[in-house]
Amino acid sequence: MIKIFREDAFYLFSSPWYHKALTAGDLLSPAFLGDCLYRIMVKHFTEKLKYTDLEHYVIIPAFDIRRGQVHLFKNCGLSTT
Repeated sequence: MIKIFREDAFYLFSSPWYHKALTAGDLLSPAFLGDCLYRIMVKHFTEKLKYTDLEHYVIIPAFDIRRGQVHLFKNCGLSTT
């Protein structure tokens, strides 16, 4: 996950130049577009490698802007026993 973040962070947290203008400086919409995250996830997690199959325990927090709640995406990691 760290390697993916290091390689793709700039792309992940970028948005088109016109996005700020169309969203009143990100006030009317999230600052970053979900399609960048989707493309990165598709690139690294396929039908053969899923998030729940990761070797280590991972928690990814996400914020639901409609409900105003934090959601934690968790996997169990692979058992070493």
